[in-house]
Amino acid sequence: MTEEFIKGESLHAARWRRFGSQVIAGFSISALILVPCWWHRRIEAGDLASHVYNAWLAQLIEKGQAPGLYIAKRWNNILFDVALLRVANLFGLAAAEKVVVSACVLVFFWGAFALIRTVTERPHGFSRPASPCWPMAIPSAWVS
Repeated sequence: MTEEFIKGESLHAARWRRFGSQVIAGFSISALILVPCWWHRRIEAGDLASHVYNAWLAQLIEKGQAPGLYIAKRWNNILFDVALLRVANLFGLAAAEKVVVSACVLVFFWGAFALIRTVTERPHGFSRPASPCWPMAIPSAWVS
């Protein structure tokens, strides 16, 4: 696919002119999807509380404030727990809960968007809000 250039326009400017509205739409949609993750003080979703508790315990263990406890070496099913612990060490548990859940919501939403786009063999575009992906992905963000 060739891009049409305006005389004296850089490649970066030409790409922004062509894809800028999609980038802005993508960020806007992402922000709207994340609103429910941030307007509550605590997110109530499944076993999230146990993951936050485990991160809190891991912090105490790392600081040596939990005698008799140790962190077991695991290699499977720990991505969320490790992410929560690392973000909690930087920003605290309350912020970590929101940041890591927000990342999961965005990965789920845009992954579902990409899957539906691939399965239906349609080009992407934000001009089709009736895409089959929207009814499936939006409720998951609003429920959390």
